[in-house]
Amino acid sequence: MRTVKLILFFALIGRIGLGQNRPEADSLRHELAIAKQDTNRVLILVALAGNYQNVNPDSALRYGQQALDLAKKITFLRGQARAFNALGNANRLIGNLPKGFDLIFRGLQIAEENNFYYEAGRCYNLLGVVFAANLGDNLKGNDYLRRALAIIKTIPKSKEKWSLEEQILRNLGSGYLERNNVDSAAYYFLKALKIQQEAHIELTPIHINNLGRIVFMRGHPQKAMEYSRQAIQLCKNTNNHRSASTVYRTLATCKMA
Repeated sequence: MRTVKLILFFALIGRIGLGQNRPEADSLRHELAIAKQDTNRVLILVALAGNYQNVNPDSALRYGQQALDLAKKITFLRGQARAFNALGNANRLIGNLPKGFDLIFRGLQIAEENNFYYEAGRCYNLLGVVFAANLGDNLKGNDYLRRALAIIKTIPKSKEKWSLEEQILRNLGSGYLERNNVDSAAYYFLKALKIQQEAHIELTPIHINNLGRIVFMRGHPQKAMEYSRQAIQLCKNTNNHRSASTVYRTLATCKMA
């Protein structure tokens, strides 16, 4: 059974079209310029905060705060939950974990009090990342990620739901990869890849990089280097400096093999 799963995994990643992500910031800023002071404007601001999180954290903080201020002004609770989550992530990325935690939990509280399942799933997903990636507590991180996955499976199908679900699956896979549990990592990455292909969701540089890491750990360093180079190119196309540093470390490992 293990051999069959691995064959399916490598067959699937071999068919991936690793195209270039097109930066969304320009189109989002255009939408923002014509948006009214309403709920749609809040969602655009939150999307901009997410778009800038790996490129310019200061801009992510600014857009996230604007989203929160407007959401409070128009009493848009769902928007407040999303804005708190976006601000929490931006603070995490600049190293302010205490403030990041506070903001994420404030967003989670609003989501749970109002049965906003999608927003609750986002908060639990981010908490899983914080515990695993920032605090090195993979068990706690795994617990939060599984909560997020359970919640997100209860909401209706949509592009937004699929996008979050594949993120959670990728994060679960990354946790297992850090613990050198390649089989479990491959299992979750495979599930994420299926959602990405069915929902036409583009791969992120880190996902491409992690696929390369699995190939490397399976004894194919040259193939792994190809994935790392593709991930680096995608980082350059989107000015994603944070992810690029991670990919370069993986590429260096492959070269030393």
